[in-house]
Amino acid sequence: PLPPTGMEPTWSQVWQLPALVLGLGMFVIGLWLIVPEQPPHDFPGALDTVTTHLESESPDLEKAQAKLLEIQEHLELATKEDHARFYQYYADLNFLQINRAGFEPVQTEQSKATNKKIIFYYRKAEEEFGGHITGRSIHRYAQTYVSLDEDDEALALLDKMKGEPAKRRYELVKTLI
Repeated sequence: PLPPTGMEPTWSQVWQLPALVLGLGMFVIGLWLIVPEQPPHDFPGALDTVTTHLESESPDLEKAQAKLLEIQEHLELATKEDHARFYQYYADLNFLQINRAGFEPVQTEQSKATNKKIIFYYRKAEEEFGGHITGRSIHRYAQTYVSLDEDDEALALLDKMKGEPAKRRYELVKTLI
């Protein structure tokens, strides 16, 4: 070791460095603590909101569509059940949008394409994600088949409506006739 020269820094000359490092560390920890965590996505709650918009007396299709688009941004984080509900509601939304515009038999290529898209969403909900389409949705599903003159598929859906109210089944049979 070298002999002391009397030029070594004393604590009174270097205390700022440890205080600066400690202060910087506390500042970084403070920033980390104030950054909000990503809230967990409440897909069931959001989908319940969509149900409310679609199934009310006067459906609010704009709000339902906005909520579905919001859900779609994070859909990869959803469960299979939530995926199935999402596609079912998307099909319901498209069906109601067509009916709001005025339900007419399929005559144009655009209306055929839209009805096929509705069928695609219902099938995706059922086949790909294991959803069980019930209630008004199965009636809409069957009506879409009727619009495409695919009565056999609509009749097959009639068999799935065993737990549904008789009035809904009767309306579908009446539409088929």
